[in-house]
Amino acid sequence: MRVPRPRTTDFGDPMTPMIDVVFNLLIFFVVTAVGTIPEKLLPADLPDEGIVSTPVAPPERESWITDVQLKLSLVEGADALQVDMNGTVYQDLDQLKENLRALAEVGQEIPVTLDIASTVRMEQVVDVWDTCIAAGFETVNFAVDGPGVSPPPPSSVE
Repeated sequence: MRVPRPRTTDFGDPMTPMIDVVFNLLIFFVVTAVGTIPEKLLPADLPDEGIVSTPVAPPERESWITDVQLKLSLVEGADALQVDMNGTVYQDLDQLKENLRALAEVGQEIPVTLDIASTVRMEQVVDVWDTCIAAGFETVNFAVDGPGVSPPPPSSVE
């Protein structure tokens, strides 16, 4: 005869650990939410068109400070860079670098604007930009065409 074995019933996964985790999460979220500041709605009257434009006046500067305009272009018929700095044309970049360093000693807050022709190579632009930064100028800007002005067609590369 067989000896009867006691039957074991499977009750599934125990629920106690899962309930403990849920209560711990609940306590965590309640405790962290107590110190938050409630968000408030800021009133804003926006136009129906959806466009907001505000004219911005340029900051006032001392009268002796002038902007430095650098117009980069290529010499006609050659691949050499020439730079027009406020009306003075430089084909020798070493002389330009010396003058930029001297100008930066006068005032590092003087803004420099680079106006680059479409034929100038990027390495030449980076060289002049690095020179301005190394001289100590705080602001170096790039001039862009205004809205509605189409750029010149790209030249063919042979």
